[in-house]
Amino acid sequence: MSDLFKAAFVTFLFCFLFTATSSGGQWAELNLFDWSFEKTPYWATSEIQIIADDDAQGSLIDGDFGPGRMFDGDPYTYWAEGSAGNGEGETVLFAVEPGADGFIIVNGAIGRNDINRVSKMTVALFTGFSFPGYVSEIARGYASVSAGNKTAVTLGDRHSAQTVKLTIDWNGIFSDMNRRMEEAARKFGAPVSEIDVRFIVRLDIEEVYGSGDTTGITEIAPLYDQAYVDESRSRFARMPGGDYDSLGCYIRHRLRSFAESYESGDLAALIALFAPEDIVKHTGIFPEEAENADQPELWAYVVSALSMPYKDEEYSARRIVFTGAELREGMYVFDLELKDDDGNTRKGRLRMQADTGLFVQDDGLVEEAVG
Repeated sequence: MSDLFKAAFVTFLFCFLFTATSSGGQWAELNLFDWSFEKTPYWATSEIQIIADDDAQGSLIDGDFGPGRMFDGDPYTYWAEGSAGNGEGETVLFAVEPGADGFIIVNGAIGRNDINRVSKMTVALFTGFSFPGYVSEIARGYASVSAGNKTAVTLGDRHSAQTVKLTIDWNGIFSDMNRRMEEAARKFGAPVSEIDVRFIVRLDIEEVYGSGDTTGITEIAPLYDQAYVDESRSRFARMPGGDYDSLGCYIRHRLRSFAESYESGDLAALIALFAPEDIVKHTGIFPEEAENADQPELWAYVVSALSMPYKDEEYSARRIVFTGAELREGMYVFDLELKDDDGNTRKGRLRMQADTGLFVQDDGLVEEAVG
């Protein structure tokens, strides 16, 4: 970059990262631009910013060389960091959906050999928790915890697309998310229905190719295990898009857990998804003290929670899919269809406390048989 060209820009540092100790380890404070959520939410620690002659404040953040250029699908735009150094030590953040297993990256700036390229970087995944009031003028803040080990990545010194594969234990992440959600709800003083969960990839630039004073990245595109994504979404394929989006990642995970546990006949896992006080209210059984002799009554409780009449040993399901969702006076009500081993389909409903994410029995709803 020539001195004249660089003089027309200004460095703007706008990311703050800090850690705080929780009962289960370190929390990191990560941010995602508030306007970036329509596609791939993102953030970066700095950018080069154009200053107009008549504008002492410069252009808006996330401008011509902002981090959004890495996610616009245009190979002729790029993010250019704006730090005082050569780009080493800068950070890029972007959110991914469950099932992500890597990303494609186009290094540097096509046609610009004076822009440094990333040589070595560290990649880490975080589970982030936010709620509507946890925002600044430009960003949403996420109290985040590590979701796996860091990965050291070395990129080639070229402008063509390169694939970075990651080993991500999504089942383990979701298991930890249940515990962390309780901590986040206490931290924010908010019901789980209002807490937004995002999985955030953090790229820390360690070394760069080139001798210039600016490093760039042209494009980043997340990659997914399509089989995992298809299976996860298939349970909600008949749910209106608005209902699906309104639930958020955590609530959808709880529904998937219920369906999978019911289909596999895992009573212990099912009971763990229900509010203990509701189980005691309807059965007189304390879940932590349940014995084998209590299983028929606990199965009857679960089936009744689906708004279905219980018959001895008739609790099997080959497949459960969710067809609708509604929030009613602090309770989620989910419409569902259950297909049994004989191919019969029954409609039911399931109710969840919006503040805790725990299921409860719904005495007032009745089964509707179909098919």
